[in-house]
Amino acid sequence: MNKLIRPPQPLCAKRMLFQRRKLRHKLRKYFGPRTRLRDRLESRRPISTRFLKSITGVRADAAPRHIAIYAHYNPKACISAMVLKQLEAIRAAGFEIMLVSMSQIDRQEDLAALRPLVRSIVVRKSFGRDFGAWHDIIQSNLAVMRGAEEILLVNDSLLGPFAPIDPLFESMRQGGDGVFGLTDSPDIEPHLQSYFLLFTGQIAISALLDFMDCLQLSFDKTTMIQRGELGLARFLAARNVPMNALYPFDEVEEKARDVDMYLETLLACYPSLRGQYVTTDSFGADFDAVRSNRLQIKFHLLGLALNPTHYYWRVLIKEFGFPFIKTNLITENAARIPDIADWPDVIPHDGPVGRHEAEQHLGIK
Repeated sequence: MNKLIRPPQPLCAKRMLFQRRKLRHKLRKYFGPRTRLRDRLESRRPISTRFLKSITGVRADAAPRHIAIYAHYNPKACISAMVLKQLEAIRAAGFEIMLVSMSQIDRQEDLAALRPLVRSIVVRKSFGRDFGAWHDIIQSNLAVMRGAEEILLVNDSLLGPFAPIDPLFESMRQGGDGVFGLTDSPDIEPHLQSYFLLFTGQIAISALLDFMDCLQLSFDKTTMIQRGELGLARFLAARNVPMNALYPFDEVEEKARDVDMYLETLLACYPSLRGQYVTTDSFGADFDAVRSNRLQIKFHLLGLALNPTHYYWRVLIKEFGFPFIKTNLITENAARIPDIADWPDVIPHDGPVGRHEAEQHLGIK
């Protein structure tokens, strides 16, 4: 059996966040720019005023059963070869794709490459980030969305796929009705990470449409994380809609603790944590003591709601066959992950997207 085919798992448990971190989130929520005049004015305008350009693609079934909404942004207003590969893979899985870009796509070669792959191309003013893009497309196509059996929300924040993604959809579709993501996170509260979400069945799709109907958009990133990714998790939980992750956080973190190489990298990200178990400059003999304290390390990690696609990127690829790397992990690396420079040597070399295409995408991103 292909190692990518995995039974989806329920979300991880809520973590015990440090008080300081909880306070930071409370302050952001209280003082955030949710009520800024700019947000209120933009929200009052018709959705259509945010659509700057709309182009019909070649694939346009009147009543598609499987719909993907792909949110795109590129500062150079380009469509990379890697993005085209992603669209091809999604289309091959049976989806009609509605691409919504927050970039002014004008190049004829880009439009010519996109048309055979998508149902429609919408160039949209940026408001509400990815959730804003998904919101506007859904609200503008409600009749089509209500007739769908599956809706996939996806964005271009991923490098890859470095392995075939057909097994991902096969596994999700074997999980029955509900909402399926690739990874989950306990940060703030348990939720599916929103870069890749599949809604299957009428209960899940109805919940998605109702959520989008009441979602308030904002120009602020932190506000949209609260209202979008986290708000969706709360909304689905209140509706008792099943939520499952294909690469469960608890399993990934357990593997990171149990394999010496991954544990060493994890401790290197947190000098204060490393200092509790390692007393010399190099791990060396001290690592025997580290191994014997895995349970204590597990307890300390309960206070660190780590992003699995950042801290455990290598574990995901090497141990679980995860087919992607988050783009901002390479371009920004805000968490200062020490081994991300190794990514070209870690990814499979025979996948749908190769190193050259990924580097070319990074160059125009």
